Amino acid sequence: MFKRKFKQMILMLMCAIVCLTLMQTVIAANGEFNFVDEETGVRFHAEAGIVPENAVMAIRQIIPGIHAEEDAEFSAILEDLDEAVRSQVEKLDAYIVDLLDGDSKPIQPDGYITVMIPVQDDFDQEDLAVLRVISGDDVMYESELTTIDGQKYCVFKTNHFSTYCLVDKIGKNDSASVYLPYIIYAAVLVSVVCLFFAMHRPQIRM
Repeated sequence: MFKRKFKQMILMLMCAIVCLTLMQTVIAANGEFNFVDEETGVRFHAEAGIVPENAVMAIRQIIPGIHAEEDAEFSAILEDLDEAVRSQVEKLDAYIVDLLDGDSKPIQPDGYITVMIPVQDDFDQEDLAVLRVISGDDVMYESELTTIDGQKYCVFKTNHFSTYCLVDKIGKNDSASVYLPYIIYAAVLVSVVCLFFAMHRPQIRM
């Protein structure tokens, strides 16, 4: 009985080691770096020599409304956004991205890495922007859209990892939809006032 359990434990340990090795072995035979984060779906690609062989990506999406700690992190990210940028945000996905060496210490790549962030269905593809959040001095990246296996991605290149946001900005159509209720209310109010004065204007007797 003990030998059977011991063998099962050894087998599980070997499986864990294999899985860990596969996760960290993201350098292809030609030296290119490829990594897909299964939890967030974010993809990374770099040419040979840009990422050390034993390096691995560590990425975490900050999702508000689940845990108080993430609510605080998300609020802090919003506070760090430039005021001009924050006023244009309709929706936002926030990620903390790190490149870790073999000792799990954050490092930066020796060149540019292509990053592909999944785009949610309710994000307006015409109003997307990618930001690296730096308090008071956000960096906006040029980006483009691509589709892999039916999933749309926002693609950009960076040589520095920290906190990134995929932003759905308020567009012209969004602005119109925001002010439409007020426009309707004002029109109704004007109509009611005009009708009131029309019904109560003094009658001129001949």
